[in-house]
Amino acid sequence: MQQELLNLQPILLTKTREVEEKMAVVEKRRQEVAEVERVVRQDEEVANEAAEAANGIRKECEAELNLALPLLEEATAALNTIKQDDIVFIKAMKNPPAGVKLVMEAVCVLLVRNTVTVTITITDLLPLSYYLTKLFSS
Repeated sequence: MQQELLNLQPILLTKTREVEEKMAVVEKRRQEVAEVERVVRQDEEVANEAAEAANGIRKECEAELNLALPLLEEATAALNTIKQDDIVFIKAMKNPPAGVKLVMEAVCVLLVRNTVTVTITITDLLPLSYYLTKLFSS
């Protein structure tokens, strides 16, 4: 048995060296993983901060949208009350009242016309039904 142990001792030393080498590799990889883990945690913190900021912006936008939607519905309902006779009446005006001009300027703004450089006349903006259709489709 003593002889057998002496014969196995070089194998034991070889295996011990292999285990030590593998342990060194494992320790080196463990350090690399720890570094990667640290970087991932930092990235996660940055991403969480960005997500919180985006969530705040989303809530703010939703609040503003909730304020604007009833106004949009009210304006849409008001536009739906316009009849063809109303359009004919406005077309017949040579110099419409200031309120009508103001509304027509607002229509120009909604239709992305530059009201500063464009001389607004009723005949330029009519037929109004075309513009109303354009407003509802956008």
